[in-house]
Amino acid sequence: MEDAAAGCAAGLVAAGITHPLDTLKARRITNVAGLTGLYRGFSTVAALGTVGNGLYFGAYEAAFERLQREGVPLAPFWGGIAANTVTLAVWVPQDVLKERQQVLTSDPRYRTGISALRATVGEHGVVAGLYRGYTTSFLLYTPMCAIYFLLYEHYKEAVAGWRFNGNQAGLTLPYYALGGLYAGGVAAFVTTPLDVFKVRWQVGQDVSFAQLIKERSLMKGAGYRVASVAPNYALTIALWEECRKFFASLRQT
Repeated sequence: MEDAAAGCAAGLVAAGITHPLDTLKARRITNVAGLTGLYRGFSTVAALGTVGNGLYFGAYEAAFERLQREGVPLAPFWGGIAANTVTLAVWVPQDVLKERQQVLTSDPRYRTGISALRATVGEHGVVAGLYRGYTTSFLLYTPMCAIYFLLYEHYKEAVAGWRFNGNQAGLTLPYYALGGLYAGGVAAFVTTPLDVFKVRWQVGQDVSFAQLIKERSLMKGAGYRVASVAPNYALTIALWEECRKFFASLRQT
């Protein structure tokens, strides 16, 4: 429960800071101009993303610790896959509603999270509407989460060995943030083509990978993606780690 609670708090703060860059990325991918309304869709993130981050970090830590105890190789990699699989049930609807709010700026039906939910479900139904692009999301977020946690845990081991004689308890918020920035940036960049396809599909643009290749759009928005994801992951993981330390200190008092 502590890992989940820490994930809820950390994810909400990080999303609040980086949401405008995420909006610019979505608009860049879908060829929508505009620098206003950069916090469109944030209410959806605050409602669903907070729950999602709680599930995500709670599932990751539970899976990672068990896999590590059992001596499974690449435990962070498999822990990331497990966390992503559990959380997609929340993250896919969040992305569908958020991205429609960010991109369909001239459609009053997508002005708020509630109106976007009504419009999406009313037009397409619950499953076809809210879970549009589920397979693509699975193919995007699974390698992204796996790569991220593998790089992040390896980074922590390396830095702890270099600075603190292998004791990860010596790591502090700046170390966590730098690791999140590095791991998040790499994971975001290498999965950009899947994100381009996912975003365009979820906002209602029926595209194929062949079309994206023809348009030379596979890496479109990569800069915005890295600029939004890397600091988001840095803030989220750093705050999560610090929240876990705080909860641990409360148990000892």
